[in-house]
This record gives sequence, C-alpha cells and structure tokens, in this order.
Amino acid sequence: SFAVSWHRQRMPQAQRSESEKTEGGLGPASSMLIGAASGGLASLLSNPMDVVKTRWMVAPDRYSGIGEVVHQLWKAEGAAALFKGATARVSQKMPSSALFFLVFEFFRALLGVV
Repeated sequence: SFAVSWHRQRMPQAQRSESEKTEGGLGPASSMLIGAASGGLASLLSNPMDVVKTRWMVAPDRYSGIGEVVHQLWKAEGAAALFKGATARVSQKMPSSALFFLVFEFFRALLGVV
C-alpha cells in the first residue's frame, strides 16, 4: 500500500525494527501508527458524505435529492455542519484501524504472504 511504501522510504535503515530489517515487513508500532492514521484520515474525509446521507435518511420527504441536502445544510448551518460528529467518528475509527492493521500484518508475516 502507499502508506507502507512511504514509511519504508522515509525511515532510515538504522531506525527500523529487527522484523522490518529481516522480513521487510512493518514492526508492530509502525503497523498500528499507519493503521490509525489511515483510518482516522479516511473517517475525517468521508464525514461530510455521512452527514449528508444521515440527514437525507432522517427526513427523506424534506429533500428532493443529495444536492438539495447539501444546499440546505450549507445555507442553514455553514460548512462546519458537514463535519458534525467527526471527532467521535475519528476517535472510534483510529483504534479499530490500528488494531486491524496490526493483526493483518501479524498474520501476513506468520503465513509468509508478501
């Protein structure tokens, strides 16, 4: 993935863990950090779409389409309304993504999958 290749290019050989040096994989801390960062960023960037979807699902008769949801939301509450709930969403997603990436990398190394 992009994050893994970026991490390998940026970190000097001397700072890499033994598993990173010998197996070419990521260490546990790196796996968790990359997982948390990618999960948090994905949640933050997709939050506006989730807010629009939720508003439309709660009051489907009020809107004729997605464009109208965005227009009314922007007009009534401003751009910041698109990020309502982002803190809670990112706070939930970062630990779960960190754990997922750690377990994924562990089993990938255990099974010898490249």
